[in-house]
Amino acid sequence: MALSDPIRVALIIAELRSNQWKSRDEIESIQEERLIRLIAHARKHVPHYRKSFDGTVFEGLDSLQSLPIVKKEDIRANGASFISGLHNRESLRKFRTTGTTGECLEHFMDHSDGLTGTALRQHSFMQCGFSPRDLMVNMAYSRMPKFPFQPLLYRVRNVLPSLDIEKNLLALKSASADIIYAYPSNLVLMAEHNLKSGSRFKVGKAISVSEILSERARKTISDSFGCSIRDYYAASECWAIAWECEKGSLHINSDHVVVEVVDARNKPVGEGKSGRLLVTPLWRRSMPFIRYEIGDCGTLGSGCGCGRGLHVLKSLDGRTLDFIVLPSGRRISWFFLEGPICSAGSMAALQVVQESRESLHIKIVPNTGYAAGIGERIRKAVLSILPEKMSVSVEITDGIRSGARGKKPGFISKLGPSA
Repeated sequence: MALSDPIRVALIIAELRSNQWKSRDEIESIQEERLIRLIAHARKHVPHYRKSFDGTVFEGLDSLQSLPIVKKEDIRANGASFISGLHNRESLRKFRTTGTTGECLEHFMDHSDGLTGTALRQHSFMQCGFSPRDLMVNMAYSRMPKFPFQPLLYRVRNVLPSLDIEKNLLALKSASADIIYAYPSNLVLMAEHNLKSGSRFKVGKAISVSEILSERARKTISDSFGCSIRDYYAASECWAIAWECEKGSLHINSDHVVVEVVDARNKPVGEGKSGRLLVTPLWRRSMPFIRYEIGDCGTLGSGCGCGRGLHVLKSLDGRTLDFIVLPSGRRISWFFLEGPICSAGSMAALQVVQESRESLHIKIVPNTGYAAGIGERIRKAVLSILPEKMSVSVEITDGIRSGARGKKPGFISKLGPSA
């Protein structure tokens, strides 16, 4: 770690804190300037964009839609072509998406990009009510990366979520957590258990991640833990995209990311209309993602009464909170299956379908060159973690169909609304 690293992160956070209060026009001017620099860098140094941008004219934000959309399958098919020629792939840090959108992906980042991502995440946490020196308990399936000067920004304790809800609550109590970072599905189950207990556990704040935070879930969590709760929209490819302010709006970090909403014909839709989300992190240089289809659907809003000029996500329609219902009626988050499934073999996409209380059907799109027997390995891995006996079948397929909104959900329940 260079001595300048903490200073750089602090400066980016200060810039983010200042920019959020600028007018929409000022923020879009920052977006355009950074987008022009990113496009110039990609044309010159990144093989994929050098080829795909050939013949296209780019003059600024208004002409962004003239550039081609990048899909996950494009990156999986030839990931090396998305890496800047200024970087040696072996020196880059590898990341992997969790597959919560139904599609898995490996991508790479250098140290400089990692510092910017760290600043974005810290700023977003702070806007969600997290203060430096708070102890955050991360109870999401993915580990929150640590870095040498992290205690200067925030303290984090990674606690692997368990199917045993009481064990999760005990872990929170023993950690004396100031703030919980977790999936809403797991938070709801803990909140319900906490409400039924004789001595209720309290925590000051909660951050919801990876799934839609419904009003019902928000109320259950808040009533049980006595906490404020904010929504946080992030992805491995872009890190912090948006966060919920005190007025309840989901603000995009617009000075560092451009979010577009497009229809089935890839045409931009206006505010208030739902469509597929395309994201362009303006800060990624080692492996840029430009007009990247992230796998979620959403709707842009017109603004927020809090006074920030940042763009607003009026709704986020992907990553629906849902549960696997066991034969006994007990509910578990489907996220608990994602780890065992992915550890059984390399795959491009997955989908878990609950056919009945007694059966699960898992659809897998393996990566090229997958080993024989992957289906049986996945079936055994899932059976080993399920707390009750269920029938599990695995289907190896070439692709997973998109839903009505163009999204490929990682989990589908045919049981109707969760109880």
